[in-house]
Amino acid sequence: MRESRNKTLGVSPFMVVMGRNPANPMKILKDTWTDENQLPQTVGKSVSEFLAEQQTQIQENYDYADDHADVEQQRYTDQYNKRAVDKHFQIGQQVLIPDSTNKFLSRWQRPGTVVSVKSPYAYLVELEQGQCRWLHANKLRPYHARVNALIGNCAIVYESDEEFGTLPVITPEHVDLNLPSVNIDQSKLEHLNADQKNALLKLLDEFADVFVEKPGLCNKGVHKIHVTPDFQPRRLRAYKVFELLKPEVAR
Repeated sequence: MRESRNKTLGVSPFMVVMGRNPANPMKILKDTWTDENQLPQTVGKSVSEFLAEQQTQIQENYDYADDHADVEQQRYTDQYNKRAVDKHFQIGQQVLIPDSTNKFLSRWQRPGTVVSVKSPYAYLVELEQGQCRWLHANKLRPYHARVNALIGNCAIVYESDEEFGTLPVITPEHVDLNLPSVNIDQSKLEHLNADQKNALLKLLDEFADVFVEKPGLCNKGVHKIHVTPDFQPRRLRAYKVFELLKPEVAR
């Protein structure tokens, strides 16, 4: 364990403290057999020579571990912030805020209005009830008001909004939304070339009554389970239900 290299520092703990690797009996025996280290009759050093050599080795290993740690820490930082997005809000902009500090139970409340900027990432948000809260930018999301479109109501989705995923673009031409070629997940067809993909989508649309998501009814056969005359159903415990779902289950 003393000789194993630390992943962050790049050297062993013994090397960091002592400036050299430990000369255990197995290493001395190996070096002797391979003629890498011929032990002289007198192996002792003076105190000044030992301390000077020890100080030099410790300083060299300290510099190496420090440089290696900076590289590894930067790699950790880059990996942690790989999908981080810098968010900023303007005064008067409407934002959504969570209703709970527990991110597993919180929901987005009605929009509030940014009335002040305390720091580049801290904002004072005014709610509809007249209350104000200081919130970090990570706790806020931009609110997009609904607008009247040609078909019903829709919300504006900008290209920078990544939480909605990849949105399909539909041309103005008439497209039957019930066709399998429209509903199929395009990521599942990436292993096919263009000709194979077109042939598959054409086949699915040709037999659209078969390739549907709604399960149908098959009456080609009847399955029977034969039991003994003294059979009694076994009573099992009820399945566990999350606390948030219990009112709905009871209803």
